[in-house]
Amino acid sequence: MEFPLIEMTIEQVINFNKKVIADAHRKDPKCQQQHAIGDKNKLEGCLGGIFYRGFDQGYMNWPIEKMAGLMLFRLAEGQFFLEGNKRTAVVSSYFFLFNNGYVLKFTKEEMSDLMWGFAADPTDPLAPRRYTEKDAIRFVLNHTQLRS
Repeated sequence: MEFPLIEMTIEQVINFNKKVIADAHRKDPKCQQQHAIGDKNKLEGCLGGIFYRGFDQGYMNWPIEKMAGLMLFRLAEGQFFLEGNKRTAVVSSYFFLFNNGYVLKFTKEEMSDLMWGFAADPTDPLAPRRYTEKDAIRFVLNHTQLRS
């Protein structure tokens, strides 16, 4: 059953990236990270693909946990920002779920393993990644609860 969904906007994702970079500076005054967006149109296309609606068919990526998993993977993988892509993906997915009545519960270690599993092996960029989009969706399905 679909309900009025609160979609994540491009402005929200950009602001989350600004906040994760500011948080890095707060934690480490010597931090050199910068907020910069690469291709805003590609980021917009990424979100548009997640929230795509078919003609009279509703959201094509329903249920909401699938949308959050796609957001988690695609924002991390897409490298739309100069820095903070993985953190931005986590925060965006978390608040997308939260704004729609769910909570994503995970340990720091679980999320770190998943996020680094999306990354290419720097010694062998052609090697398959440990985790895929399907793994991100499964992770969100297994770690999401209704917010009380």
